Amino acid sequence: MKQNAVVQKLLALALLPYRAAATGSSVEIDLSEKGVRIGVGTGTIQEKLVNELFPEAEVFYYHHLDGYAAVAQGKLDAFVFDKKQMELAIKNGLQGVRFLDRMIGEPTKIALGISNVSEIPDLESKANSFIQELKQNGTLEDMYERWVVREDFSMPAIEEADTPQFCLTVGTTGITPPYTYYEGTDLTGYDIELMYRFAAWLGADVKFEVYDYAGVVQAAQVGKVDVVAANLQVTPEEIFERPKRERTRRFIRQLRVLEFAVDSPGFDFISAGVEIDRYCLQNDIVPKEKYRVRLAIEELVQQILLPRTPGPDIRVAVEHDPRDGSTAITASYAGERFDPKDTDNELSYALLRSTAEELTYAYDAEKELPNRVEIKVR
Repeated sequence: MKQNAVVQKLLALALLPYRAAATGSSVEIDLSEKGVRIGVGTGTIQEKLVNELFPEAEVFYYHHLDGYAAVAQGKLDAFVFDKKQMELAIKNGLQGVRFLDRMIGEPTKIALGISNVSEIPDLESKANSFIQELKQNGTLEDMYERWVVREDFSMPAIEEADTPQFCLTVGTTGITPPYTYYEGTDLTGYDIELMYRFAAWLGADVKFEVYDYAGVVQAAQVGKVDVVAANLQVTPEEIFERPKRERTRRFIRQLRVLEFAVDSPGFDFISAGVEIDRYCLQNDIVPKEKYRVRLAIEELVQQILLPRTPGPDIRVAVEHDPRDGSTAITASYAGERFDPKDTDNELSYALLRSTAEELTYAYDAEKELPNRVEIKVR
């Protein structure tokens, strides 16, 4: 997937827990200290900034909404993300956090992702010409002023192509206002308007496909979408062209992994199930294996671990290996040593064993989440 620069200016800002000191003022956190726990969004420019500016920090990967909650709950010392996104979160009621009093890094540009295998001829140069034209006539500046600065979230009417020659398929996420998000059942935002304009400029119809961040990049790589418009902030030089670098290998792995944290008794397992289904669909996991994946997670996490884990604090990762068709499920959790085979819920453990080709348990008291269960499903 290639990327074309767009003039959306973003600033990284740290979100810190609000901890009241004896004087009544908040306690300042030095992000440069060794062992400071900093969260970042997977595959964002903030990951790059944190690794460069705070090499002694422990870096954790979160969806931005989970990252906010982790700071408020004291699981992270800071979360670094886009200023506008965090301002909106606080405006909408996020509590127990505060902003660092300075920006981290310089303003950056986000990008459009262009599929290397799109069937639309010369799409990369077309996208560059389109962007250049909108920069010159002031449309991009106007869009940024409306969506980001004034927070005018009304989508303008954009004339469609009279006789479309083809369909432009756009991958997006729908989770980062004001760039791509849902208003009711309709996708809207800066990136969505931009793609409507691009389709009209091309003389094409437009179709939007919604993925998580890992899936949308994979969809571009295999040609399921022509363009990615999802507030992207990573350049291909940092990801795809130097695969021997450790940080790059780690990022590529994250593109293939679905992760979520169960951090409250009321965790939304229904939404998690939807994400699991979407992940299985994106990775062409057959229905029989998808059923086993969901059953394994349900029996292990909901029925066995949740009643026993303090907090609770359970982190789940799902990774499919297309080489042998297997799917690995890893659950790391807090508390004293607890092997699932020691559960009183014999039925759930029997169901878990029936879904697993392999099941292993390990305990490492030195780790934040010392218990670890690994399951292989095929």
